[in-house]
Amino acid sequence: MTKLNFVSLQSDGTHIVLSDDNGKTYHLPITPELRHALRRPSPVVQSTPASGTPSLRPRDIQAMLRAGASVEEVAANGNVSEEHVRRYEGPIVAERDWAIQQARECTVGHELGAPTLGEIVVDRLAERGVDTDSLRWHAFRESTEPWNVTVSFTAGGKERVARWRLDIAARSVKAMEDEARWLSETDSASPRARRHVRSFDPLVDSADSPDEGEESSEQNTESLLDHLAKNRGRRPEPSPFGASDETSDLFFGGGDDIPAAHPSRPEEANDAVVLSFPDREPEPPGENELDIEVERPEKPKKSKKSGRRSVPSWDEIVFGGKSDS
Repeated sequence: MTKLNFVSLQSDGTHIVLSDDNGKTYHLPITPELRHALRRPSPVVQSTPASGTPSLRPRDIQAMLRAGASVEEVAANGNVSEEHVRRYEGPIVAERDWAIQQARECTVGHELGAPTLGEIVVDRLAERGVDTDSLRWHAFRESTEPWNVTVSFTAGGKERVARWRLDIAARSVKAMEDEARWLSETDSASPRARRHVRSFDPLVDSADSPDEGEESSEQNTESLLDHLAKNRGRRPEPSPFGASDETSDLFFGGGDDIPAAHPSRPEEANDAVVLSFPDREPEPPGENELDIEVERPEKPKKSKKSGRRSVPSWDEIVFGGKSDS
């Protein structure tokens, strides 16, 4: 049997250059079988320290199990027996089950009575024709990263896996791929959820809106105040046509709608003062001018309540005078 030594790798990467003790070179093609054989772990005898302790610490074993590795994988990678790994598996299994339970109990959505993740996953997979009894839940965690919870199922002849990230503090889950989003997201939970929009009915909205009525009332009030300001201190001339003149229409609106003249507080209200107009007298023959005396209204009664501001009388409004206090 000739012993060959490694010399180099061919420049094109398809052959290995070998040589024997005499300097003769050989070219060995790199085949898939050769690659697989080189990747397999060498069957070396496990060497244990003199104290008899295994090569992996319990903390390392549990970290590998927590990250999702199986007992067989941990034993193979750590060169320890499977029985040794199972001694530390119990606490990690309890952690996984707890994380799965927390994720399945997280509420999907913010509405009252919203379903949990476990409920909505089972319902949607059942609608899809998946056997919900065959669902396989799993949880893993890398170092200090949050827990990842997965559910495996078969749909459409393919093995599918949906994964969520669990936030323990917020008691919420976040879908990490499309399969998980399809299973758990709802319209209210999705950031693209529509906002409630009310349809606009011009007839109903215009009738219900108080803006137009308030605007008209404010205009009437301003018109009355402007007129009073212009005629303050001037005695109104009586009209030969009775009380239905422009001044009467301005004060009383010319109709049935009489504007309110009461204070905002009922206890501050005074008795209303009625302006009396003289009766029409027939025009004396030969005279072109009217001789009509204007009767001044009686002075309003003093307010019996002291310490409160009384409402101005019609004298003050029409003639600009001040009532006796």
